[in-house]
Amino acid sequence: MGEDVIVIKVSGGLGNQMQQYALYRKFKEMGREAYLDLTWFSPENQKKAGARRGLELFFYPQVHFEEEPKEVLRFFSQKRGNKAERILRRLFAPLQGRLPLTARPKEDYFFTEKEMYHPEIFSFQTKELDGFFHCQKYTEDIRERLLSDFAFPPHSDAEREKQVREREARMGEENSIALHIRGGDYLQDKANLALFGGIATKSYYRGALRYLKERMPEAKIYLFTNDEAYAGQMLEGETYTVVRGNAGRDALQDIRLMRACRADLCANSTFSIWGGRLNDRPDRILVRPPRMKNTQRVPASLMHEYWKGWVLVSEEGIEV
Repeated sequence: MGEDVIVIKVSGGLGNQMQQYALYRKFKEMGREAYLDLTWFSPENQKKAGARRGLELFFYPQVHFEEEPKEVLRFFSQKRGNKAERILRRLFAPLQGRLPLTARPKEDYFFTEKEMYHPEIFSFQTKELDGFFHCQKYTEDIRERLLSDFAFPPHSDAEREKQVREREARMGEENSIALHIRGGDYLQDKANLALFGGIATKSYYRGALRYLKERMPEAKIYLFTNDEAYAGQMLEGETYTVVRGNAGRDALQDIRLMRACRADLCANSTFSIWGGRLNDRPDRILVRPPRMKNTQRVPASLMHEYWKGWVLVSEEGIEV
């Protein structure tokens, strides 16, 4: 193990895993020794998880990474200490210095994301990073590399692949809008509702669609959702086509289709935001809420810096 090691903990669904991988790739492009910690996906940890997930990064054939070696995992496990030590560490603000390994306190080896953007992480020495780090500014300078890494494989079903290709081509010719509505787990789980609720509202979608239709005559709306009944209530009065048939290891085909559209109207979900981030059309219009979650409120001026090229629409449906 070297003297300067960065470990990024991976957790959550596909969109979050893509974010954590993107940050890993940024550190590697900087010439840093970096690894991914995949222990969240162990059977033991998945039993405790509120929503069980599998590692889905492998669905992208061009994604390659180094998993945390046993000696590095053992090092951080020893630094983490026992339960009493972990409680004390949470009570005191972690030191962020660059002390030699032998002189640094245990808590200096761990960092948990709190804000939308933490530029200080790139100056850390030997640190385990825990968070989703979904801000575009972290990795916007390696976008071309990410476009290459997140190259989409064909659908696992040959007939469905033919349909996906045909729809992808049609979307590329139309004034198409990929509209994502996240219901389901965002509504049914109390913790998720408190964290993510009240952001991508009905007014948000109405305001965003108004903005897009003013710029895109005869716009064609393609709906991507995990909750069609809820989405129908949110889009009452609108005409749209529901995209279905991409589940399990083929869920990333939805992102493939989102990126083909002229406009991406995203929920506060990394899944659809990746559809926008990977959109390579020169005439693309990307729309998202100013907030990802209710614990990260960022001034509009900073959000425009963090998310260059995006249109921000508030929960009231107003461009900010």
